[in-house]
Amino acid sequence: MKRVFKVGDRVRARPSSSVPAGTFGRVFMCLVNIVDLYFVQFDGETGPTLMREDNLELVTDPPADEEAS
Repeated sequence: MKRVFKVGDRVRARPSSSVPAGTFGRVFMCLVNIVDLYFVQFDGETGPTLMREDNLELVTDPPADEEAS
């Protein structure tokens, strides 16, 4: 099975019990032995959150506040 995301990818959360849908973050770590799990550092959160691949989507355009910086 091939990984969908890599470390550093900008992602947005889909509906899940971990974070509100639409929350932006960055892939912090890819688990070595489990291909579909990632630690994601979400904007405004104090630490990374373990997320399933199907609860994330790749962001190709940064959020508006990120473009200004």
